[in-house]
Amino acid sequence: MLSVLKLIGLVLSPFLLILIYVFISSSGLVGNLPEDGELVYSPRPVDNIPLSEKQIFFGDLHVHTTFSQDAFLFSLPMLQGEGVHPPADACNFARFCSSLDFFSITDHGLSQDLIDRCYACSKDFFDLDFQEKEAYSSVGSKGARGYTPKGIETAVGEKIADQKEFWHHGPVIDDSYDKKIPPNIYINEVPNFNENFDQLYNELHKIGSRVLSVISLSLGLDKDYFSPWIDKGNSLLRSIHYPPVQGNTNPHRARAHTDINLITLLIGAEEGGLEVLNKDGSWIKVEPSSNAIVCNIGDMMQLVTDKQLVSTTHRVIQDLEQESKARYSIPFFLHPAPSINLKSVFRENDDGILADDFLDERLKAIKLY
Repeated sequence: MLSVLKLIGLVLSPFLLILIYVFISSSGLVGNLPEDGELVYSPRPVDNIPLSEKQIFFGDLHVHTTFSQDAFLFSLPMLQGEGVHPPADACNFARFCSSLDFFSITDHGLSQDLIDRCYACSKDFFDLDFQEKEAYSSVGSKGARGYTPKGIETAVGEKIADQKEFWHHGPVIDDSYDKKIPPNIYINEVPNFNENFDQLYNELHKIGSRVLSVISLSLGLDKDYFSPWIDKGNSLLRSIHYPPVQGNTNPHRARAHTDINLITLLIGAEEGGLEVLNKDGSWIKVEPSSNAIVCNIGDMMQLVTDKQLVSTTHRVIQDLEQESKARYSIPFFLHPAPSINLKSVFRENDDGILADDFLDERLKAIKLY
């Protein structure tokens, strides 16, 4: 009898799901994705999100505005489990990304305690005297590891350097990694700095791998398509300190730029100032959230997808109507290994460019070479 009931359930399940979907669609609870890729969405309260916030649903994947108009946040249950969303959801995700290219992730499973420890270590390092920090200078390594002082990195096409200092931390390497990937530099003055950042690097690499799996499916590729690119990759964890802006003549802490890598994950920023360039040329403010990971598409992903996914132009700016305070940020730049050939995922006849050559060109352009 039990077997018969299971058989009936299997037969009826698809029809039941269709009925549920038709009901939800007709009730205006599910956002529609027209053929031109523009997003049309309807409000609905989910997980204590206010009704006023706009949301769109891709099956159990939900997207909603939590920072500002047209800046989206979504929850990926797959980040916590082993399953992946069906191709239909992935297709919707691709159309969503091609419209926005900037989003945030919840339910990522990253420990808040680990985030707090890394931000505390970062502040302790940047509070050191300049001479102590300068001893860890990245000169000679193209900024790949160690300390880069304020006034060095300059956005492409700009003449005025960014108002920030930063520290670069990469994977713990062994002989299986490309020889072009340098080892990390250990900070003697800040206990547990490297241990904490090693752990954060590993956790963000796992989350980034899951996001790339969704992107792979969205492009019609195998979900593990990018795994060989990044398993021994040249990814980078950057701890940034933006000192308080002096005066009103230059509010740009980091001028408009795109990221070099495949995707970027930004954790736990407490201070505002991040803005994203919208399709209409306006700037969208991204409100800080300690509970979400902000994610954007980078230049390498734009290149290999033939601009189906577009690299996101963004900047960090000081609101001149508010008191300027120190701002700390920790982005994770997901890079492929230096030997990976960055060629179109759609065109077999594309010659591509080595990831290391692409990176070197961009480092020269932003004066880190």
